[in-house]
Amino acid sequence: MTQQHNVSIRQACDAASISRSTFEYKQKSKNDEQIIEQLQQLIEKRPAIGFWQSYHRLRRAEFTWNHKRIYRVYTNMGLNIRRRAKKRLPARAKQML
Repeated sequence: MTQQHNVSIRQACDAASISRSTFEYKQKSKNDEQIIEQLQQLIEKRPAIGFWQSYHRLRRAEFTWNHKRIYRVYTNMGLNIRRRAKKRLPARAKQML
């Protein structure tokens, strides 16, 4: 539009009713290989830890990844499926008093 009608980017964005920040936006590629590698190492050492423990261990190891990003990778790896089973008491036989 800017080249065809010989107008500035600001004028073209106003005509199309979009913001200039939207026009200039460049999507960042999601390179999560290092997060996947670190999570796999943690899970190999301690398979029983959950997300928050693994997140805090990564932070203590001085990785500055956002918890939302780590959780996205954690769920894509299928690590959030484990649930602890409730301990059930054995069934009691009812007796007359």
